[in-house]
Amino acid sequence: MLNQHNPFEESWATAPDHALELRELVRNIHECWSGQERVGKIQVKVYFFQLVQIVLLQRSRMFDEVQQPSLTDQVLRYIKAHFRETISLDSLAQSLNYSPQYLSRKFKEQTGCTPTEYVIRLRMGEARSLLASTEASLQEIAAYVGYMDPFYFNRIFKKETGITPGQYRLKQQDNSKSVSESTLNETNESIVTGGDERYPLIDDDNHYQYTGDEEINMFNHFKSAIMSLALVLTLSACGTAQQGLKHPKLRLNPNNRQSWKRKW
Repeated sequence: MLNQHNPFEESWATAPDHALELRELVRNIHECWSGQERVGKIQVKVYFFQLVQIVLLQRSRMFDEVQQPSLTDQVLRYIKAHFRETISLDSLAQSLNYSPQYLSRKFKEQTGCTPTEYVIRLRMGEARSLLASTEASLQEIAAYVGYMDPFYFNRIFKKETGITPGQYRLKQQDNSKSVSESTLNETNESIVTGGDERYPLIDDDNHYQYTGDEEINMFNHFKSAIMSLALVLTLSACGTAQQGLKHPKLRLNPNNRQSWKRKW
């Protein structure tokens, strides 16, 4: 395998696609290695693996891409990775060997905004996400997205969104509460039955549903049964009485009509 493909004999010299990112990694490696802290020595390994990853990815793309990434692509890649840090147009232009005016003009032609405006958009997007999803203070959020002055952050945020960071957070909280209440109402409506439907029981073979009117229906059926039974008993009694009238067992003296009439 080494005879067919020996990585130690290959040439790794190449022009970097993302010079700014490599420059940042090399600077971090130098600062960590020069420091006196032991943690810095460990951090060097992290930066070194990132450096190796960038080089390997570039080598894999060399066989597929003939055209080098454009100036705008390089700037976008760098800004997305470092928008929380202090980024100036002069430093970007100097690192890429272009003038600030040319870099800004080319970037705006393809994105519709300047590099500085793009940095602000990324920072405000991150700030909105943190305001809506965390309880971090405004000062903490401002510092995290790259603004050490919270008053300046407040002014930039209001300029971009039309409201202050505090107002934006309250608005998001109100929206989340309204969504939660509507979801809770829909859930209650789906699991709580109406007033006419109580104790639903559904089985594979039997289906029974108890309603408020069944008590009245059961009572009416029971009342009808009692009345029917009473009617049957009454008719039976009447039939017995009629039989008694047809065959009266009377012991009367036939010669005494007065006694017979009176007793009859």
